[in-house]
Amino acid sequence: MHPDSVLELTSNAMLLTLLLTAPIVIAAAALGLLLGLLQAVTSIQDQSIGSSVKLLVIGAMVALLGGWFGRQILAFAHRIFDQLMVGT
Repeated sequence: MHPDSVLELTSNAMLLTLLLTAPIVIAAAALGLLLGLLQAVTSIQDQSIGSSVKLLVIGAMVALLGGWFGRQILAFAHRIFDQLMVGT
């Protein structure tokens, strides 16, 4: 396998990782900001409220987007194996 193709596969893998994690990270950040604002307005300073709500929302997002995650990873794996077979 040529070093350029390894570099391209690594770059594509990192881009796929960014693509798959971005919705969850953005949702967690937005929810954290919203909950922080809500807790500041209501003077509720219990940290477990924010953590438990974020955990539930992130778990629900993973459950909802899990099929899409799997399809993207499977398509990437197919591309890698196709390139490996063509290269040999």
